[in-house]
Amino acid sequence: MKKFVLLISVAAMALIGSSKVSAQGKYGPDSTECIKYLSYYTEYYKQKNYDAALPNWRQAYKYCPPTSRYSMLSDGTTLLRNLIQKNQNNPVYKQQLVDSLMTVYKQRVEFWPKYRVSSLNNMALDMYNYLKDEPAQLLEGLTEVVSQTKEQTRPNIFLFQISTAVDLYKSGMLDPESVIDIYETGIQYLGEIKPKNDVEARSIEKTKTDFESIFITSQVASCDNLLALFTPRYEANPQDLALSKNIVKMMSMTEGCMDNDPRPKYEDGTPAHTLSVNHGMCTYDLTKGESPLITLRPIAVKSSIWELLWIYQDESNDLDLLNIYSCFFLSTLSKIFFLILNVLGVTFTNSS
Repeated sequence: MKKFVLLISVAAMALIGSSKVSAQGKYGPDSTECIKYLSYYTEYYKQKNYDAALPNWRQAYKYCPPTSRYSMLSDGTTLLRNLIQKNQNNPVYKQQLVDSLMTVYKQRVEFWPKYRVSSLNNMALDMYNYLKDEPAQLLEGLTEVVSQTKEQTRPNIFLFQISTAVDLYKSGMLDPESVIDIYETGIQYLGEIKPKNDVEARSIEKTKTDFESIFITSQVASCDNLLALFTPRYEANPQDLALSKNIVKMMSMTEGCMDNDPRPKYEDGTPAHTLSVNHGMCTYDLTKGESPLITLRPIAVKSSIWELLWIYQDESNDLDLLNIYSCFFLSTLSKIFFLILNVLGVTFTNSS
């Protein structure tokens, strides 16, 4: 009986010790202080008394490991944003606060992967809000976020990225190739976003249009750069009408992409620059049974077969040869007709 009681006591002590170790692991070596300040700041935070919550949050952040509670980090970004807003006229202290804010975001990304994408997107938005005076640093941060979130990036972040890049280009701090790379990456990820509903789909399309407009009006790319950029995309999907319109739009707004001395002129002598599609091409794989029987106009099947043989087999434009096909077809058809009548026993007699 004594042994049984002793075993129970040992087991109970083991459970108590295990729970203490678990608690200490979650709340750090000074778990008492951690839990105390978490409780203090949380009460003030719930009441939106951010001024009173901030010093207690700082203590919680000091004593608690980042893995203790996600809300400690997410609430911290709200408290720091509030403090930044109050120190707009103190640039040195403001910059220190922004650095602290970015550190907290990075901890959210590192220690709470479940919320990684939302944390990165929110970090990018705060970068744009607080780093506008440091465009090079801002662009570097936005580009890093986009490289991690890809098609899960909030659409407006792409606009912030391309506009920042264009501003740096215009100030001579960024080369045109870098801006083109940002455009290519952004337009790719925007095209890969899967909207949840029609409203979101329209919003994404508007963002794409705005994104392209910023790039076009910047006149970053030369005509040669645009050709190098869009030729592979067009050749990969020549049926994409939206892409074709975008190419025409961009090249029409880019210096050097239009005829400098066109032949047509307006009445006052102004050169009449025009854009037109003067060539269209369809490709058919004959080994797969693809055949352009009817492509230009409504036409009888028999006539389309004659033209197919005439153009592709004989490689001719001789109308007399086309007429031969017509006569041959009618002659063959009549022979088949009379053969069928003969099999059916139908005969023709002269009534005279």
